[in-house]
Amino acid sequence: KTLKRFITDACKRNKQHGIFSLLILPIQRIPRYVLLLESLDKSTPLLHLHLPRLELTLEKLRSVTKAIDECQRQSDNSLKLFTLQTTLLGTPSELQILTPSREFKRQDDVLFLKAEELGGEIDETKWSQAASVNLLLFNDLLLIIDSVKKSGPEYVKHFFLHDITIYEGKNQSVWDLYTGSPELLYARVMFDTAKQLRKWSETTFPAIKSAKESQMLQHNKKSSRTFQKSDSIVDRVNVYLRVRPFITKDEKEMDEKCLSLEGDNMAVLHRPSTGGGPSERIRERVAIFDRCFDEKATQRDVFKRVGEEVGYCALEAASNINFCC
Repeated sequence: KTLKRFITDACKRNKQHGIFSLLILPIQRIPRYVLLLESLDKSTPLLHLHLPRLELTLEKLRSVTKAIDECQRQSDNSLKLFTLQTTLLGTPSELQILTPSREFKRQDDVLFLKAEELGGEIDETKWSQAASVNLLLFNDLLLIIDSVKKSGPEYVKHFFLHDITIYEGKNQSVWDLYTGSPELLYARVMFDTAKQLRKWSETTFPAIKSAKESQMLQHNKKSSRTFQKSDSIVDRVNVYLRVRPFITKDEKEMDEKCLSLEGDNMAVLHRPSTGGGPSERIRERVAIFDRCFDEKATQRDVFKRVGEEVGYCALEAASNINFCC
């Protein structure tokens, strides 16, 4: 009772509504201290004796402010994930929304149309009836929920970003969503305005690229080996890709390439553009190799990665063969 009375009196004196308002006061004052010291720093002569200490204090206060902002962001993110985890109905048992590395990006109401037949061409695809859903983007996950239900938000579908590819529509504010490998047309997402589409694309496309790179890195860590005398035997088929440089005059004058390399292991095959402008997105094919060598790679580079591996296997009396095509 004494503690409750003390808190009530303290709230009245400071014109606050409760203990949480009192607890946040010291944190809210730190940005004010930063502004005060910045003003003082501008007014202090350059040769003043205490200027270095003032600037050091200001730098440390800025670091504290950034740390507070980051903690608040992480707290808000955890609360968002926890609320979804506990209130979302029909979530599959294998999907854990609340994970340490997951970060919430954005959320919006959209229309969701599922392709009646997976893997069809865009122009020939028949779509299901458009459903109003809530689209949530995380750093590694795209989650679709139905928030209109009176009983609470209900799970509809989820996609891991490393497993999907998204293309913008040519003349509409839509996404065409492909999933799997090879890519299969799965659904279409319709946005209200071109501005809304642009904001989602600016956030989602880098997140997809980052998720795919992270997945590749994990794959490389699992498949990497240290070639030592006691552990140099290759236990699977290794596939390498080397890109031939342009040699003839006609090849060197070409404006576009049909193949590009992403990192050390991914090759992206591009279809020729049709002259529809930069807004037209053309489907790509992606292949993963044990290692890719670009047109600048030398014979020494290829031998160091491929030849040494085969040589170690031969010295260990292991079966090996090298095909070149």
